[in-house]
Amino acid sequence: MERRLALEMAVDERGKVEELERHWKEAEEIAEIADGMLSTTTELEEELRRLKQRGAAQGDQPSG
Repeated sequence: MERRLALEMAVDERGKVEELERHWKEAEEIAEIADGMLSTTTELEEELRRLKQRGAAQGDQPSG
């Protein structure tokens, strides 16, 4: 009986570990995506500068 209980506990623990590993992997993937979104490139910097200049030329008035 004790051996069966120990085996059930081990199987349950393994399932929890696998679930945590899946969550960890998902979190790493989300972090990689977020890092990519936050990084800048020269093209992106130039586009942001162009949009800011256009906004300043229009008096920062929202269109609509």
